[in-house]
Amino acid sequence: MRSALIVFASLIAMPALAQEPVGCDKFKWPIDRERALLAEANPVSIGADVSGGSVRLSLSPISDIKVPMEPSREPKPNTYAGFVRYASPPRAGMYRTFRTRMD
Repeated sequence: MRSALIVFASLIAMPALAQEPVGCDKFKWPIDRERALLAEANPVSIGADVSGGSVRLSLSPISDIKVPMEPSREPKPNTYAGFVRYASPPRAGMYRTFRTRMD
């Protein structure tokens, strides 16, 4: 009887131990539009004036660049940063910022 309880308890606990799917194709909602925006992003340099559209910005160590506004607290070691300047949005609406980390 005790071994049956152990087997039953382990079967109940198994779904809780299952790992969530990973990767861009495993989302529960479609992200095709967002992936297309990231694929067509234009590379820009730090501090560039941007008129609109998707951009790709390579970050640099924060000690190597002059940010327009000093951080409110001391950056941690090995902190990277970057910025661009956008003109006013062409029209009212919802705008998204995507952040990806590439090691």
